[in-house]
Amino acid sequence: MSSRPSSPRPRPVSSVAIERRKRSPPPFSGSPVVLHFGCGQLGTGAVLPFLIRHYGATHRIIAVQRRSKHWEQVPDGIVLPFRTTAGDFMPFRSVVAAGGFKWENISGLLDEIWGRRLLLLVPAISGCEPLFAGFAKHGCEVIVSCSLGEGQHALAEFLRACRGWSKVLLFENSAAGSWKCSDFKGRYHQVLVDRICWDMLHYEISRPQVFCHCESSKNIRFHWPDAAQIPCVHPGTELASPIVGERVIFTDADEQVFEDRESSWFHLRKRALVNAPHAITALLCYRLLATRKMVAKNQFLAPIQEMIGGEHAEWNRAMDHYLRLRAIQVAWRKPGYKPEKEPEKLHAEYLEAYTIARETRRRFFQTNDQLDRLMKPENLRKELSKFSEHILRPLEFYEKHRAKLIRTWRWGRPPEADIRELRDFLTETFLEAGDWLMASGPARA
Repeated sequence: MSSRPSSPRPRPVSSVAIERRKRSPPPFSGSPVVLHFGCGQLGTGAVLPFLIRHYGATHRIIAVQRRSKHWEQVPDGIVLPFRTTAGDFMPFRSVVAAGGFKWENISGLLDEIWGRRLLLLVPAISGCEPLFAGFAKHGCEVIVSCSLGEGQHALAEFLRACRGWSKVLLFENSAAGSWKCSDFKGRYHQVLVDRICWDMLHYEISRPQVFCHCESSKNIRFHWPDAAQIPCVHPGTELASPIVGERVIFTDADEQVFEDRESSWFHLRKRALVNAPHAITALLCYRLLATRKMVAKNQFLAPIQEMIGGEHAEWNRAMDHYLRLRAIQVAWRKPGYKPEKEPEKLHAEYLEAYTIARETRRRFFQTNDQLDRLMKPENLRKELSKFSEHILRPLEFYEKHRAKLIRTWRWGRPPEADIRELRDFLTETFLEAGDWLMASGPARA
């Protein structure tokens, strides 16, 4: 009895191929785009993960970076992973436009699956003009994102001459004055972001990748006005990325949407509970280096903080009083209630604000951050110009509301004598740190 040869079994389709068919983007015909400018520490360590989490499944994301010396070794056409120590994995396809590029070259890439995420390396922002013209021609929505720091002004001037973009998400704690002109009225939205990112390796030749060291996601905070209309993602949500084989799980980040009328209070909270502790902590560290006659270069924050705790306990005590003062200032000015008539609500808000401020300072013991990254000596004059914001205004607030605060601020209020001494302590810290750095020059810095 002859056996009939069995026909070969059909080759199973791999799960990756199935995923590719499921996630392949539609042809480029007006699909929405997020165009992000700035792939520095903040951009790589915080903003790009945020944009992918909120827009990655619905928008093409294009990151634009000036082709500086840190990026000139990145070749054209490779899949370049952006990674962070917090576990983010974000592959981008590189496009090097050394002498400019044409819309036809980019639009062809946008039809590919890797076109969902592109990294454009350009000589200058003006090199992106063909992008905006092409997007406008196809009538697609363009959201501009920015984490350029001092480069904000150049981007604002460029956007004033472009058409086709719908809004700007400004991931900057201090917005440049250029955004306040009539061309951007109602079209730019400041996103307050707090995350410590340090020691970024822009490009590793042995293993092509962009890598950024940053603290864990449990410390990251994003706050933005409701008018920004950023789609919300709830913690615990598992997101399917448009890139084959990649999934993003949103876990611990603290994100909050606030009404436009609350914008000034959220900005005060960010400046008072995050930026101010950063600045005062750095100045205390420089003051210690001045007393020890140590150089500031390559000094790490954590050991300096330990030295302050061991040698100057009174500094730590004064710093704690300062954090309490900023916390009660934030709690008192929160809209929606009357603090002098609702002391329980006031103390609840105060406790939350004080916890944030203490956590902000404590985080420097958990990161491998350097002192000159927190406050560069060459930017000291800029920091000293904030003396009024960080020192004078909080103390003026206390003096103005002193009688009411004594009646209502029952828990956690420092002794009156310590509050009076706080002005002298903070002033001396500013002056001693500033005089030492300005007089020492590059040798000590």
